[in-house]
Amino acid sequence: MAEEDSQNNLNLSFLRTLFLSYSSIKEFEIIGRAYKYASEAHEGQKREDGKPYITHPLEVASILAEHRFDAITLSAALLHDVIEDCGKTKEDIEEKFGAEVAELIEGVTKISTISANTRQEQEAENLRRMLVAVARDIRVLLIKLADRLHNMRTISALDKNRVERISRETLEIYAPLANRMGMSTIKSELEDLSFKHLMPDKYREVSEAINANVGKRAHLLTDAVEQMQKQVRDSGISAQIASRSKEIYSVYKKMLRQKRPIEEIFDLLAMRVLVSSVKECYTVLGIAHNLWTPIPGRFKDYIGTPKPNMYQAIHTTVIGPGDGPIEIQIKTHEMHNTAEEGIAAHWKYKSEGAIDERLGWLRRILDWQRESLSAQEFMDSLRIDLYDDQVFVLTPKGDIFELPKGATPIDMAYAVHSDIGKHLSGAKVNGRMVPITTRLTSGAVVEIITLNSAKPSRDWLNFVRTPRARQKIRHHLKENESEELKKRGSELLQAALNNFKLNLSVAKKSSEIIDAIKAAGFKELESALEAIGFGNESAEAIARKIAERKNPTVIAQKPISRQEQKSSAGSNVIVDGFDGLFVRFSKCCNPVPGDKIIAYLSRGRGVAIHKNDCPNITDLSNEPARIRKAEWSGKTGKFSAAVLIEGSDRIGLLADITQAIAKEGGNILSADIKTKEKGKDNFVIEVNDAEHLSRLIEALKDVEGVCFVARAGSK
Repeated sequence: MAEEDSQNNLNLSFLRTLFLSYSSIKEFEIIGRAYKYASEAHEGQKREDGKPYITHPLEVASILAEHRFDAITLSAALLHDVIEDCGKTKEDIEEKFGAEVAELIEGVTKISTISANTRQEQEAENLRRMLVAVARDIRVLLIKLADRLHNMRTISALDKNRVERISRETLEIYAPLANRMGMSTIKSELEDLSFKHLMPDKYREVSEAINANVGKRAHLLTDAVEQMQKQVRDSGISAQIASRSKEIYSVYKKMLRQKRPIEEIFDLLAMRVLVSSVKECYTVLGIAHNLWTPIPGRFKDYIGTPKPNMYQAIHTTVIGPGDGPIEIQIKTHEMHNTAEEGIAAHWKYKSEGAIDERLGWLRRILDWQRESLSAQEFMDSLRIDLYDDQVFVLTPKGDIFELPKGATPIDMAYAVHSDIGKHLSGAKVNGRMVPITTRLTSGAVVEIITLNSAKPSRDWLNFVRTPRARQKIRHHLKENESEELKKRGSELLQAALNNFKLNLSVAKKSSEIIDAIKAAGFKELESALEAIGFGNESAEAIARKIAERKNPTVIAQKPISRQEQKSSAGSNVIVDGFDGLFVRFSKCCNPVPGDKIIAYLSRGRGVAIHKNDCPNITDLSNEPARIRKAEWSGKTGKFSAAVLIEGSDRIGLLADITQAIAKEGGNILSADIKTKEKGKDNFVIEVNDAEHLSRLIEALKDVEGVCFVARAGSK
């Protein structure tokens, strides 16, 4: 115990030294109190590696102190687990340390009591909640990133499944979040640690290959740095020049993306040149290109066009000493500081405008995702928004929009405004008309053309990349579908009310219809009409309830039988759980009595009856809520069946086929005749049932010249 206390005091002393290197002893007072409170709250708790739990918040605070954060942030870091793990409340923290510290801790704290059916839903809700807090105060994310970084540094103590789950989440969510915020040092370490634990063999292979390749050419990089230093110094520029190492995961991604072995990766050898002004950046670029031959296509000006995370620099790759490629990064000291610390640098210097600019993307995500209920949709869309590959496109007025790679004018239209997307009819890219499904590239000037009569198409969902566009299109389609269902429901209900000589438009104004709708389980008529149109409710059943309240005597005199409630098709089948619905036989398979059948509740078209082996049922089975059991009622009748006949093109064959059908009691409803040799003819024949159809097919097989006969519409 004494040894643990001694180690913790050393850690606190280190934190104090770090903090005092950029702040005052007076400011450290709240940090000391926060440490004491956290130490007492976590007393007796151990980490998975056996160390006292307090070592974790101490390390998190130290990571933030290395980035020179203020006392409030460091205090919140020390206390960030006391609500979640120690039973303390936000009110407890606010009383002792103030509202600012309490708000930060609440933002970082996971919700353990939320109503979530799966781990995925709980993780998604925790992340969504944290991002809402981040939009209010960026320090919530900075504490969370430091927390995740220390957890990744010590993750080896966990079991294999947890290591894999946490590492994957870190690689897919937290490293991209750090990148979005421009915090490259934290981003790179999170990526490398995740890579190491997810793919240890590949990590070791890439790491060893980097060391081997760089080691063989290290002296060449040293020579290049010395040459650059001399030339820059001679030009009168004060510069800081050094070699830089490439991150392991970054190299691995580049190998995959470029499909090249490590020997062919251009920027394994790299140098960084830091100068005082933008003008000096371009002067140094000229010096580099005079010293060595630039490689075509390897020049990028991120000063003129910053990355989405506001990263700025000039990148160029040259053929350096020994005829090997060397990447040179040129930037100002301020740009370098921003690249290393990202939004943290802006926060420390109170650059609120820069912070708002960096958080704009997050606020946009949270704005439209308030309408999204699915945990999977939230996580998928967040991954898209965090993904590094972005394109920048411009409006004709010069406004810049950031979109994911692969985005189309449809995405652009919805990025401008949801109403623009809703009425999109065309697009011009760089002054030329293009399909609205065209993939956009950086620098393109995109003009969106709208028409009041235009509306979104379901096909657009196959092309859009942004979650906002996808969600808005779905919302419109759902609204539009709802109106169509209500219209059809109104028509069906009026048809049913005709049996009782009632008018729907008149009945709408009566109290009887309100009572009838409530008795059927609906709050309002609109909901009932939509359910009728969808096929989930019987128009006849609702009409009967209305009529009962209008004139009970008529209903008593004329009870509606189950068979009367059905259509002619419906009178021949019984659908599990549904009486009186509009029923039709699907033409794709034409079921007849004797076939095994199944019912599908279609949108706005009642119930469709299919054969069990109909290929379309396989396609529809991804909506199990619409599938119902069905069986034949036993009532006799005439039914349509599709038959495929293949035969030679002999004179009189068609007459013999029609005679065979008539002889077996069938009636030809339609025929599609091909006159080519061994043509395939399609007949729709009226039969009594499956047994009758089977006899008819056997008779057709006996016709001279008929090579093949089969029922159409089956697997």
